Amino acid sequence: MSTSINRSILIAVVAHISTVLSAIILILIPTINTVLNTTSQPQFSQGVSSKLTLFEAYGTDAFFIVILPWVITLVTTISCMMGRSTKDDKKQILWRWRSYSWASTAIMIIFLGLLWSSIGAPSIVYVIPTILVAAAAVINK
Repeated sequence: MSTSINRSILIAVVAHISTVLSAIILILIPTINTVLNTTSQPQFSQGVSSKLTLFEAYGTDAFFIVILPWVITLVTTISCMMGRSTKDDKKQILWRWRSYSWASTAIMIIFLGLLWSSIGAPSIVYVIPTILVAAAAVINK
């Protein structure tokens, strides 16, 4: 039994770690632009532009933005581990495990597009994990 780690597993693990780091950036660093109203008079409004963290801006809805990429990259990592071929494995089972990494790539790309349309430029932190998930799917053959 070989215990070596192939490149697709290594890339998937790096994608998972970078997703965790991306989420930490969105949680701790104020990156989302907002306008706070400073007056409450009906005829006059005055606003101050400020930046908020992900949870300050979206509250508990931000859990989806943080947790979904972690789960997707974890599925990619497990898919790369289980899709590693050995001589006595059936090709149909290996193909099924490898297809999960392709599905994860598609979900990450859709997630990135939706995130870009909702929070804008701060979603750029998930570009590198998306590229790494796609690279792991391509290399996992």
